[in-house]
Amino acid sequence: TRGPYLQLPLPTGIQVRWKTNLPETGKVCVSSSGPIGNSNPGTCTIDTESVTNHKLFISNLLPNTKYFYSVQNSNDTIYKKGADFYFITPPQNVDTSKTTKIWVTGDIGQTKHSNQRPKVLAGFNKFRTEQNIGDLNLWLLLGDVCNETGSEIEYDTAFFATHDSSALKIMKQTALLSCVGNHDYYSTNAVKFSGTDSVSINAANQFVSGRYTNIFYGGLT
Repeated sequence: TRGPYLQLPLPTGIQVRWKTNLPETGKVCVSSSGPIGNSNPGTCTIDTESVTNHKLFISNLLPNTKYFYSVQNSNDTIYKKGADFYFITPPQNVDTSKTTKIWVTGDIGQTKHSNQRPKVLAGFNKFRTEQNIGDLNLWLLLGDVCNETGSEIEYDTAFFATHDSSALKIMKQTALLSCVGNHDYYSTNAVKFSGTDSVSINAANQFVSGRYTNIFYGGLT
């Protein structure tokens, strides 16, 4: 399994993604009044097909609002819920009273540096606590999330396994967006670039851009 993790943060919507071992119909419930539970089932969005890689866009949300959410299937088996599972939608317009906090990381999933990832997370957690940073608004990955083959297995072990279980809770609370590095592609007929790195580059995907309220960002790989 993988996730949940968040993408596409908009003032009125957000995308929730996760992976299950077996195909099933996914369901996400949200509430602005507190964590999802028996007494607070929230408003739910249900997928239209049975899959293992789940992707649901939650719409009709209010800007600049904290929402708790749960991840479950259409039979109401709840996989993830609780006080740690929440996100805050961006403001609709410029809000000068609000500080936007963005975490930027690069080459975060190198297998050869697997022992360094927990240390980086611990260091950032210490800094975040000492500076009283609070909730992050956006997590930008600068590419090369996985630095060997870019396969799904490598993403699970080198990236998601570390950050899913992190005490930082960043992945379950902060939308993440990524540039695409040359090591992030996977193909059985990949082009060799260096050493054992086997990657396939799609020229059309070497630029990523986005917007968070009035903040525009772009990245070249």
